[in-house]
Amino acid sequence: LLVSGSIDSQLILWNPFSTGMVATLPGHDKAIIGVHCVPRSPEVVSVDTNGTIKTWDLRMNACVQTIAGSSAALGPITSSAFDSHNKQIVAATARRLHVYRSVVDTSVEHVSDRPISCIVLNERDRAVLVSFGEQVSVWDVGTGSCTAVHRRILPPDTDITVLALDARERSIMVGTATGTVSFFNYSTG
Repeated sequence: LLVSGSIDSQLILWNPFSTGMVATLPGHDKAIIGVHCVPRSPEVVSVDTNGTIKTWDLRMNACVQTIAGSSAALGPITSSAFDSHNKQIVAATARRLHVYRSVVDTSVEHVSDRPISCIVLNERDRAVLVSFGEQVSVWDVGTGSCTAVHRRILPPDTDITVLALDARERSIMVGTATGTVSFFNYSTG
C-alpha cells in the first residue's frame, strides 16, 4: 500500500500492483504537505499547510486522532518530518520550527530570517536538518537547540530546494532549482 497527500486536501491510498487508487480519505481542510508512516504500525500521520495533524488507521481507513492546526498566527506549514523515537512531528513554517508532541504544539524556535525550504530528520543523531538559502542548520530534537550551521555550502544567492540524507545518515545531499546536486559531510559540511 502506498499513501500520498494531495493539494486538494485528501489522503490517497494506492495499490502498487494495480493501476488505480484504493481509497481517498477526506478530512483535511488545506493541502497536505507531509505523509509519514509510523514504523511497525498500521498508522500514518498527515500534516496540512494549516498545521493540522491527523493520525490514520489504515486497517479501518479512518482518522483516529486530530491535532487542530495552529499556524494562523505563525504562517503556513511548508515542510514536516516524523520523529518515530519521540513520537512527535517536526514542522516548519517560513522561518520557524515547531515540535508537536502528543497533543499540543510545545516548542517553537526561530530558525532564520530567510525562508525555510526543507527539513529532514536524522534518526541516528535525533536531529533535524533545516535548509534556508545556501545554508543547512542542525537542530537537536530533544533540546530544541541549534548544534551546527553549515554556511555557504553552495555559492551565494543559490537556494536549496531539496534536502536529503544518505542511507547511513552521514552525508547531506542538496539540490537547487538549476538542477545542481551536491554532497556534503554531515559533521563538517
